[in-house]
This record gives sequence, structure tokens and C-alpha cells, in this order.
Amino acid sequence: MGQQTSSVTSASDFDPTQARLTGADGGTPIATEIIYGQDDHGCDLKLFGATSGKYMMWDESADKLILYGQLDVGVDDTGHDAKFFGATSGSYMLWDEDKDRLDLIKAKVRIGTGAGATNGVELDGTDPDQLLQAHAYIDGAVASGAYAGAYFTNTVTASQTNNVSVFGTWSELYLTGDVSLISNHAAIWGNLEMADAGGTLTLPGGVAWHSAITGTIISPDGLTVSSGGLLACFVADNQMTSGYTSTGATVAGYAVRMGSGKARLPYGLWIDPDSVYQAIRIGELSSDTPGSGLVLDSTYNVGIQIHVDDNELPLGSATTARGIDSRFLNYNSPKSETWGIQGKCKISALARTANVAAGVVGAFESTGTCSTATGSGNTFVTGVMGRLGLASGFTIGSGTYACGVLSFYNTSDASDPTGEYTVAYMATASDIAGTGDWDYGIYVEDAARAGYFTTTPTGVAAINNLDIVVDDACTQSSGYAHALHIGLTNSGNKTGAASASQMNGIGVDYTQSGTFTGGINGVYVYIDDSGAPTLTSAQVVGGYFDLQEMGQTAVMACLQLDKTNSTAASYADCFIHMVNQGDGATTNAFQFHGACATNLLRVAQVNGFASVDAGEPGANSTHKLKVMMGETAGYIAVYADY
Repeated sequence: MGQQTSSVTSASDFDPTQARLTGADGGTPIATEIIYGQDDHGCDLKLFGATSGKYMMWDESADKLILYGQLDVGVDDTGHDAKFFGATSGSYMLWDEDKDRLDLIKAKVRIGTGAGATNGVELDGTDPDQLLQAHAYIDGAVASGAYAGAYFTNTVTASQTNNVSVFGTWSELYLTGDVSLISNHAAIWGNLEMADAGGTLTLPGGVAWHSAITGTIISPDGLTVSSGGLLACFVADNQMTSGYTSTGATVAGYAVRMGSGKARLPYGLWIDPDSVYQAIRIGELSSDTPGSGLVLDSTYNVGIQIHVDDNELPLGSATTARGIDSRFLNYNSPKSETWGIQGKCKISALARTANVAAGVVGAFESTGTCSTATGSGNTFVTGVMGRLGLASGFTIGSGTYACGVLSFYNTSDASDPTGEYTVAYMATASDIAGTGDWDYGIYVEDAARAGYFTTTPTGVAAINNLDIVVDDACTQSSGYAHALHIGLTNSGNKTGAASASQMNGIGVDYTQSGTFTGGINGVYVYIDDSGAPTLTSAQVVGGYFDLQEMGQTAVMACLQLDKTNSTAASYADCFIHMVNQGDGATTNAFQFHGACATNLLRVAQVNGFASVDAGEPGANSTHKLKVMMGETAGYIAVYADY
């Protein structure tokens, strides 16, 4: 552009109706350059508008342009580029009229000077009530891609050795002084609003997201997170120096809250299984350091709370309602221990005085007036339930077990206990703050065997493999009280040989393979009394049977003893061995009440009693019953009617 210098010498040189300067030739517009003053010697220039107080002024002493009024660059639908340079090479602000866009290149935007009531921009409730507004819209079909109302990036290209925090977006909300808020307040607010415009809104499925706030991590292969580091899409960090005071039962502090709305969402939290290894982690599971997990106190004494109810709406008859539903699919880990739910309770070396320490606790409670259903099928209410759901092709191999409930312990490094280890313990009301006693300790239905116990006792102390201890404090005038009651009902047809068929209420098989110098008893009963009770009878073994349709060849006996041995004992080889261990004499070794219709004693086998020698006293009788009185033999003649 060539330089043409003009000067204003009279009023005729300025045409106010055309708002332009004319040259000395009398009318040719100056279209090249206007010089007002000279280098290093400027002059103030003030251009007034049509409204009082509106003007633009070049202040030559301050070297700046002052504008009191509106600045338009171009007109509607016909714009011009406007570019403002900074002091750094390549730094500028450009209004690009072709793209209708404001670009800040190597430049920053600052609104206010910092936090505080006098450093920022006041929001007083008038329009606009946002410090920064950005409105965007999509009208009609657009090309594929990502579209955002606001987009921020922060690129780090060098390693950082100092304690530096880096954020893509940083938003803070300061609450200072005595402030009381009765509505929502948040550092970041995300709102996905689906307006009702009279049409139908459709959200596609697949990988599409429809969320108010979305966090995404994009990382190449080879990313390393050092020990103690954290890689997260969202971080909720509470840095309050002290706790807060709750002024109402409904007030609570949350790291994350899914708020209640007008319509319920299907899920409060959905985690894509392809994106994480552990869905939820709280604290250090294996740590012995206090404070490494959730810290509980007398007010907040639950790590995780899940409250579920049906909202008084009846569920379908085929619906199984669950407070927690967990499943582990073991598809290709045959040697791994896998659990759907694992509960652990780890205690320190401190002595415990509380009632219960448990890995898993199940509780069933009722409220109001309710009852179990009646009719066909079984109805159960239970604190803990174990269920086996095995497909038809499932095979239980030899030496393996399929269990509804499994109990085992790992105490190899524990000291000898003064208490007891138990597989299961049915507590009484006085043991664990209960208010009632059980009807049954264990109730087993539709099982081939009600119980199977196999133990290997060690040590030198006496041990009972199966203990049943009953403390009966009931008062009753009739009936029975049994420490062990076995009811056996045989409704099936047994077609085996009579000698090979047995039905036993109690069957005891004892095998002695090691060296043992004591006595062996298939069944041993010990009866003791305390407090001088009044008894009508006391029996070590009492038997009663009421059989109406036994076969004529059957044996009807309250006591039957079968003995098989190839070598006779050196001291007493007998069916019944009675020893009086008390100081008093026994009145009757045998006592029979009632009528004996045929025989008091019958030996079914001929020569069941061997003949005595001819030289013994009383040998003139063919058969005698030999009775030993100490070391003296006596004989009772026996009549044998063969």
C-alpha cells in the first residue's frame, strides 16, 4: 500500500455527511493512509458518537486506545478477520470470519484474579447467572465424529520430577464464611436433559453412552502404574481436615451418590466386565495396618449397606428376590478354589470380649404380623441358605463332595485352645443375646444318610468323636425326654435273605486294628445322679417293643447278642458279663417281672450246654448248669427235652 499524506486545513476538507476525509484536490477520498502526528510525537484523537458519553479516544500519553461504546468489525453476514498478537512469538487471538470462530493460539483466558469475594466476577442473579456460557446445538444429520459443547485438553510432553498435579479440567467451588445453602451445590455439574418436544426420543443400544458425565481413559500398550499409584476414570477424594456434624437423620456425606429422581433407573452402578479386573475395591484386604480399610466407629459401624424392598408391590410367583446376587463362573479352572461370595473377619492380637466374630452372618427378621405359607411344598425362613444346582451331566468323582454348606478351618499355627473348635454351633438364647431356643439343632430331610462323621483323633487325652450334651431344665409330668432320639420308619419291601437283612435304629461297627490294652465297647452307657433324685427305675439300657405281626419263626427279643470269635477269651468268654463295681451287693443278677408262658431260659441249640465231666460232683445228671461262685463251682440240673 503506497503512502499518501493528507492534512486537514479547513472545514471544507471534512465532509460530515459522508464521514470521510477528502484530500486537497477537492474530493478524492483518502484510501491509503492517514498520519496523525509523527513518530515519537503523537496527539490525542477523540471521535464522538451520537449518544452522550460515547466516544473512542487515542490517548497518546498512555499509548492506548480507549473505547466507550460498541465496536463492530464488519456488518451482519459480511465480517472481517481481527487478529491480536501477544508478546511471545506465535501467540495471538484471531477472530476467523470464514469459520465464525475465535481462536486463541498459545494464549490463555483469565477471568478474575483468583478466589475470594473481591477477586472474581459477581453473580447477582441477573441474566446471565453463569460466568461463562457455551451453547451449542446439532440440527439435522451430521458427519460421524464427536461433538462437544466444550472441549479442553492438556498435553504433557516431559517427565515431571516434582510433586505436580496435572488436570485436563479443574473446577473448584469455594464456600467461605458463614454460608447456608438450601439447594444443590457442586464443583462440577453434569446434566443430560432430554426435552419433550412432542416427539419420540430413541437412545440406540450397543456401545452408545447416554450419561450426564463420562470419564474415559485412553492408553497405548506398555502403560506402567507404579506401586501406590492410582489409575481411575473418576476419583472422589475427601480432604476435609475434620469430620462434619449431622443435624438430621437424613443428612449424610457421600463420596458418590446416585440421587433419587422421578423415574427409577434399572441399575445404580453398571461396570463393563471388559474394562476392569476388580469391580469394586475398598481398602487393603490383606493388610494388618490399622486404618488401611474403612474406619468404623460407634455411629458408622457398617462397611457396606444395601437396603432392598419391594415397595409394597407383589413380586411374581416365579421371582427369586435377592438383596445381593453374586456368581462366579468357573469355566476352565479345575484346580482353583472359587467362591461366589467370600466373607472374612480378621482380628488382631488383642483379646476379644465381644460375643461374635464371624466371616459371614446371615439374619432373617420379620416385622408386623406375618406367617409362612401353608399347602403343598416346603416353605422355609432361614438366616443362611446353601443350595446346590447341579446339571444332569455333573458327576461327583470318588473322594469328592457336593455340599450345600461347607465348613473347614485353618489353624495349623494356632496354640492349643482352652475352648472348642466346632464345625457348626447352634447357640442357645443365653449364648448370643437371643430370645428363644431351637426346636431342632439339625433337621435333615430326604437324605440317604442324615450324618457322616470321619475323624482322626490324636494325642493322649480322652476324646469323644460325637458329643451330645443336653441340659434339661424342663418340668413335665408325662412323656419322654431323649438326649438322642432316632425314629426309623421302614415302608419299603426288603426281599433279601433273612440272615443278611437287618433294620437297626442304631448300628455300631467297631474295628480295632492297633494295640489296645483297655476294654472295647460297642455301646457304653454311664448313668450318674446328682442331688438325690427320686427315681422309680434306672436302667443302663432300656428297651421296649410293640410288634403285632411278626412271623412265627422270627426272634422277638428286647436284647439280642450275636458273637463270633475264633479264639475264646482267657478270662470270660460270655454273652453277658456283669461286674459289680460298687461297695454294696447286687440284690438280683437277673430279675424278671411278668408271666413266663413257657421257659424262663431256653437254649435253642442241642448240646448248647456241654456235659460235665463224670468225676465232678453231681455228675449223675446228664446236663447241668455250671455256676462259678468265685473259684468254687456249683451245678444246677437242667432239664433237656429234645
